[in-house]
Amino acid sequence: MRVHRLTYMIIALIVLIGVIYMQRSEGFENPVPEYCGSAGFGQSPGVIKVFKIKEKDTIRQYTESECAKIDGSKFTNGQCTVVKDGKTIYCSQACKGLNKIPSPPPEECLVDGKLVGITSKEFKTNIGKMVTFPDNTFRFYTKKDCDALNGTHNVSFLTQMSEADRKTFITNHGKGYGFCQGNGLDYSGMCYAEPPSIADVKNKITGLFS
Repeated sequence: MRVHRLTYMIIALIVLIGVIYMQRSEGFENPVPEYCGSAGFGQSPGVIKVFKIKEKDTIRQYTESECAKIDGSKFTNGQCTVVKDGKTIYCSQACKGLNKIPSPPPEECLVDGKLVGITSKEFKTNIGKMVTFPDNTFRFYTKKDCDALNGTHNVSFLTQMSEADRKTFITNHGKGYGFCQGNGLDYSGMCYAEPPSIADVKNKITGLFS
């Protein structure tokens, strides 16, 4: 599925409206500082589930372009920071309340304004022990799509699967799909899911304040 930049813009606008409500709603459990805007994106729910990451330990993630959306920010060694009252603040912690609202993947995931690759289906592989990753944990790419992102295509994880699991993976995803990393970015990790529908975002925001 290829999603156009206009859809991203509409979703981002709705997310921003939700963020403003979060900032101004009295008594909201996790208030989000105004400087956070709607920048960044949450961690993959599949990764959170598999590695049993507690909610308090989740973070907001940023690419350089997402960090640049925050006024006065700096992006250094993969960290997005701002200085407030002389104190350096890590946006990954300060802005993680935004993770309650679904966000589209960052712009670095787009090729010519379109989202490439496919969301992962449930699969099993060995990462020191056999692990089952649920649907939508990662984004997988063909070599062609990964090259378009200037990334490095990797299918070596298939060798860590049993023959039966490898066949199931290829049946569910197609031949030639694998991870894509490069330019200091993990495309498969940060572009993991299709952008939420406009209706889903609206419903989520409504649910937060109902």
